[in-house]
Amino acid sequence: MFRFININNIFEITSFVTLFETELDHSKDFGEECYNFPRLIYVKSGECFVAVNHQPCYLKEGGLLIVPANAVSRVLTKGLIGKCSIYVVSFLCNSEALKVITERCIFLNSSNRALLEGIILRGGDLFRWYGSVCSSNGMYLADETKTKELFELKLKAEMLLYNLYIEITDGGKGTGRKNYIEQGELITEVIEYLKENLNRQISVFELAKTFYTGVSTLKKKFKDKTGMGVIEYFIDLKLRKGAEM
Repeated sequence: MFRFININNIFEITSFVTLFETELDHSKDFGEECYNFPRLIYVKSGECFVAVNHQPCYLKEGGLLIVPANAVSRVLTKGLIGKCSIYVVSFLCNSEALKVITERCIFLNSSNRALLEGIILRGGDLFRWYGSVCSSNGMYLADETKTKELFELKLKAEMLLYNLYIEITDGGKGTGRKNYIEQGELITEVIEYLKENLNRQISVFELAKTFYTGVSTLKKKFKDKTGMGVIEYFIDLKLRKGAEM
């Protein structure tokens, strides 16, 4: 049998820095800033210009821009009608592949948008404000005591970055990515992976990232072949293993 070996993770987020929301209108801008970590700027509603190193990029609802580390960014809403709801997610990631998707205006498809908004929704209670209440100096930082929740959030964020990378690079051509879907071995390898990791918790997002495929594709292929959902099958494996002991 062909054995899948995960040579490397294309994206590995070592930690989150901040996640917060700000609402802007025609009289208020998100001021010029520069940090030594990359940040993801997402427009949930409205429209705006995001300038990176003074180069403007127009974003509307569902739009995304990843600002690289040590780059000056500014969100501009002057001259636009109505309010604009902006989310900023910052993280530490040293992957060279990140350069491929930074400084690009990206309009998220429905699955990636749902993934990102899930990260924002789930991450809302995992970040605390550090700084003066009376001053803008400070930021929301990850609560490191919530290790399990942050780990799950990290997997989802890595999955999002990977999805964007695959879209931009036309399916990851030239990256050494193995096409398990065409070989028909994806689900067989996933099942073997589950059997080898019965002693820990595994999410569908982790599996999708490990085997370089999309979450929805993995769920459908797995259901078609086994008649069960991924997590349902994993729990059943654990129960059968326990009954044998």
